[in-house]
Amino acid sequence: MTYFMEQAGASAHTAFAFGLGMNAVSCIGTIASWFLTPRVGRRPMYLWGLVGMLATLLTVGFLGIPSPTSVKLSWACGGILILNMLLYFLTVGPVCFTIVPEVPAARLRNKTVAVARAAYNVCGIGASFLNPAILNPLAWNLKAKGGLVWSGFCILSVVWVYFRFPETKGRTPLELDTLFERKTRTRDFGTTHIDATEMADAAVADTAQVSTKVVEAQKMEVEA
Repeated sequence: MTYFMEQAGASAHTAFAFGLGMNAVSCIGTIASWFLTPRVGRRPMYLWGLVGMLATLLTVGFLGIPSPTSVKLSWACGGILILNMLLYFLTVGPVCFTIVPEVPAARLRNKTVAVARAAYNVCGIGASFLNPAILNPLAWNLKAKGGLVWSGFCILSVVWVYFRFPETKGRTPLELDTLFERKTRTRDFGTTHIDATEMADAAVADTAQVSTKVVEAQKMEVEA
């Protein structure tokens, strides 16, 4: 944030102040999400959080088009970026850590979480290479127009979340497994009814599948 504000035309003092403000907003947003997530649900928070972040990124990007950048535009960009971070830590950031262990089946949860974390780290490495090039005067030197670059990634995320992000609020792991086995549309997870008989059949089938795998593993050990 500090480096971005400096490249956008703000003074070092102003850039540092905005950096401190962003840290404070991050704490406030995270604490507020503790009370918001159980009431609103995962999917609405994640989807509308991304939409709000997309709006802020586009606004910052368009504000960076005029050249040279005025002090007022630098302050406007800083304020909008703080709003962007508030939206992130209020919605997308906390919900991500909530949804990752809730969606996978119990048998695959450890592996799924590990793969998700690895993918997150890979994306983080890519972003750490891309962002300096966007801001550095000796590279692309896009300054605030870099918001347009990140808005492209945000648009892709909004589309994916709309079609693929399930609502897990109030659902048990068995209910989620049943919905996935039904091939229910993820955007209908929150409203689809599941009766007790179907859940019982799913539980029996799951237990039988696990028992079969255990027996097969024991036979392989005996043969070895």
